[in-house]
Amino acid sequence: MANPSKICSKKPFMVGSVVSNKSILQYTSNVWSTAELLISAGIKQSDCPKYMMPFFCLLLLESRIVRLVRSLYDDNQQIKPLDEKQKAFIQSAIGFNESIVFHGKTLRSIVQNSGTFEQEFDEYLNGFDAKTRQILGVEVSDGESRLNIQKLIKELRAKGILFSI
Repeated sequence: MANPSKICSKKPFMVGSVVSNKSILQYTSNVWSTAELLISAGIKQSDCPKYMMPFFCLLLLESRIVRLVRSLYDDNQQIKPLDEKQKAFIQSAIGFNESIVFHGKTLRSIVQNSGTFEQEFDEYLNGFDAKTRQILGVEVSDGESRLNIQKLIKELRAKGILFSI
């Protein structure tokens, strides 16, 4: 279980525009360009959602974590008292990622450094709690994986397009 005092002792970090009030439709061209990249690498069009969904899940989880961490601080960068929802999230440690909370690493910041991308991406994935890693397919227990992200990552690495996604 995550130690709430560690989360609260860190200053908030700034992340590009992970969460935005803009319309979700602004991302349509990005989704289509990613699908085109997958198809050009030899992946069937009907398989594109299977390859894209785990990464959408990562972005959604990250957004949730970033919003929670930001909500812990007031405008003067001082820690605010935790409300019940924040306490429950921290204590459950489900959907929790150490890389995001303690080091401020986000997918956006990781892909901006191509030299350390592979190592930082692996650390990022392994920073999630055990249940989330199992759901994402970062680690498989009892042969069960929901989104199978590790298999997809291997395939995308082999095709040389993981960094491009």
